[in-house]
Amino acid sequence: MRLLPTPKLRAYFDDYKEFHRTRGNAICHYIGIPLIMLTLLGLLGPIGGGALLALAIAWYLTLDWKIALPFATYGIGLLLLSTQIGPIHLWFGFILGWIFQFVGHGIYEKKSPAFLKNIKHVLIGPLWVFAKWTFYEKA
Repeated sequence: MRLLPTPKLRAYFDDYKEFHRTRGNAICHYIGIPLIMLTLLGLLGPIGGGALLALAIAWYLTLDWKIALPFATYGIGLLLLSTQIGPIHLWFGFILGWIFQFVGHGIYEKKSPAFLKNIKHVLIGPLWVFAKWTFYEKA
């Protein structure tokens, strides 16, 4: 039996998908978003990164617990990994992640990022990528 996103999460994913239709943009996001997430958690430190992650997971739980729980494990793993990376590398990775995002939108999609329309998409992006990777969200 295939698990399906809740209607609430489906609405966010459908809206987000409108800004990510090309394969090139999707690939840029599959690289850029996890890189931004890893490095942002590291730049915020264990307490700040942990707080941001906890808030995101709490919101994800209100959207769909079936993907929020496995995402929490992934997020905690990224948080722990981020503590092992030096600040110069964190900044480099953070900037590189955003370059991937803007290349995806500017060169492939030719459409502005979704978060410029709805700021919640800053948090939907990581969950959307994770859902794609885990086949919770259809390709």
